[in-house]
Amino acid sequence: MKLAFLGVILAAPAAAIAQTSAAAPAAPVVKAGRMLSSSDGHRLGRIDQLDKGPDGTPVTAELFSDQGVLYVPVSTLSSTNGTSFVTSMTYAQVTNGK
Repeated sequence: MKLAFLGVILAAPAAAIAQTSAAAPAAPVVKAGRMLSSSDGHRLGRIDQLDKGPDGTPVTAELFSDQGVLYVPVSTLSSTNGTSFVTSMTYAQVTNGK
Protein backbone atom coordinates (compact mmCIF):
# COMPACT_ATOMS: atom_id res chain seq x y z
CA MET A 1 0.00 0.00 0.00
CA LYS A 2 2.81 2.39 0.87
CA LEU A 3 4.51 1.71 -2.47
CA ALA A 4 1.33 2.46 -4.41
CA PHE A 5 0.91 5.74 -2.53
CA LEU A 6 4.53 6.68 -3.18
CA GLY A 7 4.07 5.91 -6.89
CA VAL A 8 1.07 8.26 -7.07
CA ILE A 9 2.99 11.04 -5.32
CA LEU A 10 5.93 10.71 -7.70
CA ALA A 11 3.73 10.49 -10.81
CA ALA A 12 1.66 13.62 -10.04
CA PRO A 13 4.48 16.17 -10.58
CA ALA A 14 5.49 14.44 -13.81
CA ALA A 15 1.93 14.71 -15.14
CA ALA A 16 1.79 18.39 -14.19
CA ILE A 17 5.09 19.05 -15.99
CA ALA A 18 3.85 17.22 -19.09
CA GLN A 19 0.69 19.34 -19.18
CA THR A 20 2.64 22.58 -18.76
CA SER A 21 5.16 21.80 -21.51
CA ALA A 22 2.46 20.60 -23.92
CA ALA A 23 0.69 23.97 -23.91
CA ALA A 24 1.02 25.98 -27.10
CA PRO A 25 3.44 28.92 -26.91
CA ALA A 26 1.81 32.32 -26.61
CA ALA A 27 1.58 34.36 -29.79
CA PRO A 28 4.00 37.29 -29.87
CA VAL A 29 2.52 40.70 -29.10
CA VAL A 30 2.95 42.78 -32.24
CA LYS A 31 3.40 46.51 -31.63
CA ALA A 32 4.10 49.52 -33.82
CA GLY A 33 7.75 50.53 -33.72
CA ARG A 34 9.12 46.98 -33.75
CA MET A 35 11.65 45.98 -36.41
CA LEU A 36 10.49 43.59 -39.13
CA SER A 37 12.63 41.42 -41.42
CA SER A 38 11.74 39.07 -44.26
CA SER A 39 12.33 35.32 -44.17
CA ASP A 40 15.31 35.71 -46.52
CA GLY A 41 17.05 38.17 -44.17
CA HIS A 42 16.18 41.57 -45.65
CA ARG A 43 15.40 44.29 -43.18
CA LEU A 44 11.99 45.69 -44.10
CA GLY A 45 11.88 48.44 -41.49
CA ARG A 46 9.85 49.35 -38.45
CA ILE A 47 6.16 48.60 -38.19
CA ASP A 48 4.42 51.96 -38.50
CA GLN A 49 0.87 50.92 -37.70
CA LEU A 50 -1.37 47.91 -37.26
CA ASP A 51 -4.71 47.38 -38.98
CA LYS A 52 -7.10 45.64 -36.61
CA GLY A 53 -9.95 43.26 -37.33
CA PRO A 54 -13.53 43.62 -36.05
CA ASP A 55 -12.58 41.93 -32.77
CA GLY A 56 -9.70 44.37 -32.18
CA THR A 57 -6.83 41.98 -32.82
CA PRO A 58 -4.07 43.07 -35.21
CA VAL A 59 -4.50 41.63 -38.72
CA THR A 60 -2.02 43.54 -40.90
CA ALA A 61 1.24 45.33 -40.14
CA GLU A 62 1.94 48.40 -42.28
CA LEU A 63 5.42 49.71 -43.03
CA PHE A 64 6.17 52.90 -44.93
CA SER A 65 9.30 52.40 -47.03
CA ASP A 66 11.05 53.51 -50.21
CA GLN A 67 8.96 50.91 -52.05
CA GLY A 68 5.74 52.49 -50.78
CA VAL A 69 3.41 51.13 -48.13
CA LEU A 70 4.11 47.47 -47.39
CA TYR A 71 1.37 45.27 -45.94
CA VAL A 72 2.34 42.15 -44.01
CA PRO A 73 -0.22 39.78 -42.46
CA VAL A 74 0.32 39.51 -38.71
CA SER A 75 -0.35 35.76 -38.98
CA THR A 76 3.00 35.41 -40.81
CA LEU A 77 5.01 37.06 -38.01
CA SER A 78 7.13 35.34 -35.38
CA SER A 79 9.57 36.55 -32.79
CA THR A 80 12.29 34.91 -30.75
CA ASN A 81 12.95 37.87 -28.48
CA GLY A 82 9.64 39.79 -28.49
CA THR A 83 11.24 43.02 -29.72
CA SER A 84 11.82 42.27 -33.41
CA PHE A 85 9.83 40.17 -35.84
CA VAL A 86 10.38 38.01 -38.89
CA THR A 87 7.72 37.31 -41.49
CA SER A 88 7.53 33.95 -43.21
CA MET A 89 7.27 35.88 -46.49
CA THR A 90 10.30 36.67 -48.66
CA TYR A 91 11.35 40.20 -49.56
CA ALA A 92 9.94 39.77 -53.08
CA GLN A 93 6.60 38.60 -51.72
CA VAL A 94 6.31 41.55 -49.33
CA THR A 95 7.34 44.18 -51.88
CA ASN A 96 5.35 42.58 -54.74
CA GLY A 97 8.19 43.35 -57.14
CA LYS A 98 8.06 47.12 -56.40
